[in-house]
Amino acid sequence: MPRRLVERAAGLFDELCASTPGAVVVLHGDLHHDNVLRAEREPWLAIGPHGAIGDQGYDCGAMLHNPWPWRREDNLLALVPRRIEQLAEGFGLPVERVVAWGFVMGVLSEVWTAQGGTPGGRALDVAELLMPRLP
Repeated sequence: MPRRLVERAAGLFDELCASTPGAVVVLHGDLHHDNVLRAEREPWLAIGPHGAIGDQGYDCGAMLHNPWPWRREDNLLALVPRRIEQLAEGFGLPVERVVAWGFVMGVLSEVWTAQGGTPGGRALDVAELLMPRLP
């Protein structure tokens, strides 16, 4: 795992948490495509929440490298800029904040992967793609 990415993500995580716009909210904690279903009672239903609280941008991060984070096709990576725009609009967040959380969560996902094996999935690709766009 590249040290420069981990150090940048750790610092940015602290900055993002210290600058949470508005009140903290209840987070899913592991929001990604496999945890969202079309439902009868509501148009969409998030399942498997972890019940964390914090900045709503946190939940945007995983959506940039899921589903199937082990697949590293260029066409999936090419979707990231549009996903950023969609998430920023849907969550009512500045694009820069979604980019920052996407980077942080991509690095965090790779750190978790490195603990159990070898890093090198799409989460790392996304983090490296987003690094030049960081504030």
